[in-house]
Amino acid sequence: MDEPADNADRVRAAYAAFRARDVDSVLTHFSPQIAWTHPDGLDRYGLGGTETGHDGVRAFIARVPGVFAELRPEPMEIIGVGDRVVAFGRHHMTARSGRSCTVPFVHSWTFADGLAVRFEDTFDTAPVLEILDQPADPAFAHVADGRPGSDPRKSWTHPQSGVARRGDEQSVVGGVDGV
Repeated sequence: MDEPADNADRVRAAYAAFRARDVDSVLTHFSPQIAWTHPDGLDRYGLGGTETGHDGVRAFIARVPGVFAELRPEPMEIIGVGDRVVAFGRHHMTARSGRSCTVPFVHSWTFADGLAVRFEDTFDTAPVLEILDQPADPAFAHVADGRPGSDPRKSWTHPQSGVARRGDEQSVVGGVDGV
């Protein structure tokens, strides 16, 4: 593989390696001390906050299949200036339950000496939590709140927004706390 010409090309190469599920190739574009950051709204799934270094990135990637059947970033535009690169795109996400959504993202990359030293993924977590918190398949109903037979489509309260749902009704039982 040819060496990328600039940091924007390095980001394109990292996305290509990610699409190919080649973690070793992805990491060749990252500093061994990279700060890899994702929205805190997904921290209860082990996918929020900041991981550090190649081991942290590997650990994050290893947790993804336990939450998502598919997580596919689709960069639409990549803009690089000096040591900074920004990618605008869409995340295509399918939860293990089969529910899916597509959310726009902004990825901010910072480079030093040709390697990414910081990566930050920014997107609206509300639609993602919606697909993760509501199993679509009745076979998943028993795991909704840990009680046998509980079905979040019949009665549940969203843990972040405080929205209570009973059947097809919705009512707010608390305030939004920064999803």
